[in-house]
Amino acid sequence: MGFNRDDWDDKSIKIGSLEGDVKRFFALIGEMTGHGGDIKQALTQGANNFTEMIQDSIKSQASYDEDLWQQAAMNCVVGAGCTSAFIGHVREFRKTLDELQEEWDSFPPPPSEIKTETGSDGAVRNTGDLSPNLLDYYDRRQEKLRDLERRAEKALDVLEDRTAEINGDIESGAKDIVVKKLVEDGMIGWSAYNILGTGQPVPIAFDGSLGKKDGKKAAEAIQNGDEVPEEIIAGLTYLNTVGVEHRANGGNLREEELEYLKSFYSELDSHLEDGLLGITEDIVSSGEFTNEEVNKMLSTIGGGLLTLSHEELGGGLDYLPESVVNVVDGPKSKEYNHLGWERDLFKLNSLIHGTDEQIEGGREFSAGLTTAIALELKDGHLLSTLDESMVLRYDTSAPKSLAPGLLQEILGVTTRNDDANYSILTGEYGHPNYDGKTPSDVLEGLFDTNWADDGRAAAKLINWIPDAATSDDVELQKMAGKATLGLVEATTDDDAFSKFTNGEKGEKSIGRVNPEISLAMGDVVQVHMYDFGRPGGEYAFLEGVEGINDDTLSMPLKDRIKFLQLVASSDEAAADMYASINANETLALDSYLSGNARPEAVAVNTGRFRGMFDTALFHDGLDRYNMESEAAKRAKDMNEGGANKLYDMTVGQVVDQYASKLPLVGGEISDKGNKFIKGLWNGDPSQPIFNEEVQSYEDYSVKSRESVRLNIQLQTMDHLGIRFPGPDGGPASSAKDFPAAIRDDMVGKANGNLEDSGHGELADDYFQEYDDAYKEIEMERARTADEYKEQYSS
Repeated sequence: MGFNRDDWDDKSIKIGSLEGDVKRFFALIGEMTGHGGDIKQALTQGANNFTEMIQDSIKSQASYDEDLWQQAAMNCVVGAGCTSAFIGHVREFRKTLDELQEEWDSFPPPPSEIKTETGSDGAVRNTGDLSPNLLDYYDRRQEKLRDLERRAEKALDVLEDRTAEINGDIESGAKDIVVKKLVEDGMIGWSAYNILGTGQPVPIAFDGSLGKKDGKKAAEAIQNGDEVPEEIIAGLTYLNTVGVEHRANGGNLREEELEYLKSFYSELDSHLEDGLLGITEDIVSSGEFTNEEVNKMLSTIGGGLLTLSHEELGGGLDYLPESVVNVVDGPKSKEYNHLGWERDLFKLNSLIHGTDEQIEGGREFSAGLTTAIALELKDGHLLSTLDESMVLRYDTSAPKSLAPGLLQEILGVTTRNDDANYSILTGEYGHPNYDGKTPSDVLEGLFDTNWADDGRAAAKLINWIPDAATSDDVELQKMAGKATLGLVEATTDDDAFSKFTNGEKGEKSIGRVNPEISLAMGDVVQVHMYDFGRPGGEYAFLEGVEGINDDTLSMPLKDRIKFLQLVASSDEAAADMYASINANETLALDSYLSGNARPEAVAVNTGRFRGMFDTALFHDGLDRYNMESEAAKRAKDMNEGGANKLYDMTVGQVVDQYASKLPLVGGEISDKGNKFIKGLWNGDPSQPIFNEEVQSYEDYSVKSRESVRLNIQLQTMDHLGIRFPGPDGGPASSAKDFPAAIRDDMVGKANGNLEDSGHGELADDYFQEYDDAYKEIEMERARTADEYKEQYSS
């Protein structure tokens, strides 16, 4: 009789079968998502987004419900985790039994069983009695057996307790306490966070001590030509993602998470030979990694740096390594010369430019870098000190030098932060190393550089304004309004405006050098069109009274015209603005005809705005040609292009793109107005607004306003149910339905029809208010035309 482990082990429990069950749980998730790869690894080994793992073909089905898919997947994960935990407990139990069996098997053999004695002659003889050593041996052997059985019974009790606990967890399903335990026990890795998102437990206990350890470990890996350990990349990815979610929903990173990041980057900076800024060269020069591996490491580490810099998350510029802060401070800081700063700027860019678009740097970091770059461009230092030796071989064997392409990349990162952009435009941010500089100085540097991308990256400084202005968030609306005031004031400053209208090196205007900037300016105007059409005033943001009136922007009339000239300097932006003007006038008239607005409000506003834009376009034409006839011809082409663009849009696009941005209609349009707009697309209007050569701006203005008047009459008659036939006998809805030569006759005929119906004054009163406002601006245009001619003749 002895110890036999098999007496304690239930051989019906098959580890292989249980492991197959774990695989089947994850296979079921794979079927639910359509994921073609290793779904277990994707869910457990790093921070990933579960929804992105689901094929679009599944998400597009009517039966798809994100919450149900998450719940089902999480139940499978819990099943797999509990099964894995049970496997671990069974293995631990069997290992214990094996160790007990080994102890029993290694128990020494018994001594001799017969007692002996030595005689007087020295001979050893058997006495026939049992040896006392053998009796002692059997006692010890029996005690060993009882000890092993007690330990085996204890191990079995532990297994049974753990099995009961696991059965309870399986019955409970994906409850918080179950999920937390499985994560802490290392059973399901990142699955809970990946499937259910922020607030779920993760398999890393972040703190400063771990950050220091991971920073050193990452530095050693890079120096040895190895990949940064996956668990470090996974942790940084998680913190980057949580940072994005906190910025969207409110909340900071936990203090332990911030300390982790701060310690990580400090340690990385101190252990790498060339510091944190040399990390790209260290990784690339090893030649051990694919481009994909390089990009993954750099974008993740760069993203963490941006996350740590963000004040909204509890971080800030002072959390970053000194080498990074020095770049933000600009070449005037420390012992930098311009060349040294540019090199470090290049190195920083290589680390952060590939980061996810949703990850942004903090206000001080972003505004500081944008401002330093802009002011160095303005002063001519940044481009004048370019050096072809400043290269980095990255993703290609060809050298990549510090050129506008680099600056576009880094501006693409620094302008992600709308708060930073706002603080630059409003003058709330002042760079500590550039005393006395204004928003005009910053915008000169950014907007007067001849960018290879037509100014697309620089335009991101203002691209956020339209979305903010039309959002449901009142604070964002206020930010957009105040930023618009700052933008207009900064770009119409005499020195800045001179640069923008003459262009870089005095050759071209902003819209021809950087049309993307003019387009962005036009979008800003479009969402504030009603404010631009108000009477003139000093710069002021006028707070509205809830329930009575909205916030309004006050700007000098001359500066509005100057700003519109910057928009008009791009052909595409000018045509877009005319499309907006036409839509605005149609929607405003609908509001008046529906009894929701007075003509002295909407007609005056729309007339004033068209007058301002016509004037701005005229000024730009004189800038281009110094010939009134050429300026008038371009205005005609832009007006025509805008009208055609509007007619190419669908009704829904008109309402979505324009109505929601006009406070005078509040995003609403009457049923009659909607029907009228649909009528504009009954066939393509074949007649141009101008079908003869326009020799002067006065001639252009008369013909343009003639078309506007006819449009007002036609829309009024349509609203009243009065049919007015076009040349083809069908109902006319636009001045473009008629040849330009007969429009004056059509105006008279339409007026007669309205008088006969008893509504003769309805359209005339509206047009009179419109035309009076337009002519006030026209007088300004006549005055400035002489100034322009004098400027170019001197």
